[in-house]
Amino acid sequence: MPFVAFLSYLATEAMRAMVFFSEKVKESRDRAREAIKDEGRAEGRAEGEARGITRGKAERDAAWREWFDEFEKARRENRPFDTPPPDAEEDDED
Repeated sequence: MPFVAFLSYLATEAMRAMVFFSEKVKESRDRAREAIKDEGRAEGRAEGEARGITRGKAERDAAWREWFDEFEKARRENRPFDTPPPDAEEDDED
């Protein structure tokens, strides 16, 4: 009978160890998944920021191009041109 009790004890401890290690493996797997998600989020943010910066530059360049075209047109027609450049308008708003 003591041998059976000993085997039962070993089996119980083995199951506890398996549960413990399976929880550790699950935690490790969850941390790895979170790290991958965080990396993906960071890449997505960086890509979004890059697109926003590119779009902002394109909008600014378009505004300057429009202003410059009006400036050149006024110069060719020998008429005064007193419209401030696009950046000056933004500075006034601050």
